[in-house]
Amino acid sequence: MSIPPESPEPLVSVALPVYNGSAYISASIEAVLAQTYPNIELTIVDAGSTDQTEEICARYVETDARVTYSRAARYRGLSENHQAALASCRGEFMCFVAADDAIAPTFVQECMHAHATDGNLVLVFATTAGITADWRADSSANVDETYADDTLELIYSRPSDRLTDLIRQLHMCNAFGGVYRTAVIRDTLPFEAFQGWDRVTLAAVVLRGRCLQLPARLQYRRVHNEQASKALHGAQADKLFNRKLPEIAYLESVNLFFKQASVVMGAPLSPIDSVRCMLALIVRWPIVRRFFWAEEWRLFRERRAAR
Repeated sequence: MSIPPESPEPLVSVALPVYNGSAYISASIEAVLAQTYPNIELTIVDAGSTDQTEEICARYVETDARVTYSRAARYRGLSENHQAALASCRGEFMCFVAADDAIAPTFVQECMHAHATDGNLVLVFATTAGITADWRADSSANVDETYADDTLELIYSRPSDRLTDLIRQLHMCNAFGGVYRTAVIRDTLPFEAFQGWDRVTLAAVVLRGRCLQLPARLQYRRVHNEQASKALHGAQADKLFNRKLPEIAYLESVNLFFKQASVVMGAPLSPIDSVRCMLALIVRWPIVRRFFWAEEWRLFRERRAAR
């Protein structure tokens, strides 16, 4: 077993939540272990996989002291498993890496350089590239540099300006995979169970401080037919979150509006900043989401008819 050397750098915990991830998890683990940043831990939290995930992870635990693995006795949902992964992190900083996604070797190092340069940042994330199903960590092939990622301006000093840009520009939600100050993202708990919970979490984070997007494509997203983001509605979503979701969850725009409003009211903001953020939400949200309303109402009616 390799023993990580002592390092004066802050510990960064990389949390890898997984459920039945045997097809891609080896590549994701190897991408984390290949980081140039000298002080990381990898904590793998299994939601109760029934495939070969446990056996694959055990091999890495045996050979690298930076890796830990825990498995739920019975299945728990996506957001609950992310919460369990966050609870297992020991570092002052942390990031999530999905079991089917990956990060470039310098991702953590460049994010931590930005944190060290500006101590007021609460989140640093990179621009994302796409990767194919057969991407491997030891190769530069199968990386799509033309992937259409979000471009976010979240470095404004005023919380309402950061929230406004998040509402206007967030589509792919890859920023969720950036490097957080652990205390900040823990302050947003609990992670709730509904489609878009990661967007609401990001809103809570940007209300707590400035965030920076790096221009380099250092986060990798694997697009495939089994990815969790495709289980958007109905029984698939209920299974994904391990509970029967309330009907309003399928009116996603309406649900997210009220969830983000509750985040604003619960954020540590001055009264004037709270008012500004609520006004930003009320004005911007209907404008941005108007293209989704017809489809969401159709899905909502189908959901009710199937009951």
